[in-house]
Amino acid sequence: ATTEIYTFPYTTLFRSANPKAANRLADLLIARGDIEGLRARADAGDTTAAHRLDIETLRARADTGDATAADQLAELLIARGDIESVRARADAGDLMAALQLADLLIARGDIEGLRARADAGDSMAAHQLADLLIARGDIEGLRARADAGDATAAHHLADLRSEERRVGKECRSR
Repeated sequence: ATTEIYTFPYTTLFRSANPKAANRLADLLIARGDIEGLRARADAGDTTAAHRLDIETLRARADTGDATAADQLAELLIARGDIESVRARADAGDLMAALQLADLLIARGDIEGLRARADAGDSMAAHQLADLLIARGDIEGLRARADAGDATAAHHLADLRSEERRVGKECRSR
């Protein structure tokens, strides 16, 4: 593999055909907070650096409360297969990461994983699980969760009961 060396202010950059080296260099630049060095690598055609720069830029924006950036970051991390980073962000209170993770668990058919997150207090997982139980017609499962103290399930159950009463009144008035 050919390696070329570029010198930029404060950073010597390596353009290599070795993806492991490119990832390691990006990791080092990020670890030392050298986003400008990462940007210079991206500008020099390093696609690994460009990709990581996107992630770091999104992460910085998401960490300041930008919900759109948080959503895009979670999507990008999932696309990269970095589920642990999405899980860590969700565990730290990032609602967009929690929603993306809940959607991923449903898409994978990991209902037990979704249930575990809901049981651990993940509100997005709780909402997704309640919606899933309703979609499956599992009202008993929803009722069991409500009886066990799941406020989201109780709310969904109350909504269902209210809708049943409304429909019942409409039918009786005809």
